[in-house]
Amino acid sequence: MKTSLRIVLITALCAGLAACGADKAIKSANEIPAKMDETNKGMAGMLEEMKKTTSGVHDQSLLIPLENLLK
Repeated sequence: MKTSLRIVLITALCAGLAACGADKAIKSANEIPAKMDETNKGMAGMLEEMKKTTSGVHDQSLLIPLENLLK
């Protein structure tokens, strides 16, 4: 009798711990869309900065020939 009671208690304890872990996993999965939106906004900002950098590099490549023409 004591052995079966211990088995039931251990099983209930394990099930309870597993349910807590599942709850945390579900909550974190629900946060994923918001985190993805935040990441996408950051990527859009980085893309704009990269466009500015590319434009600056292009302007520099035009400046050297222009300086040589003016000499």
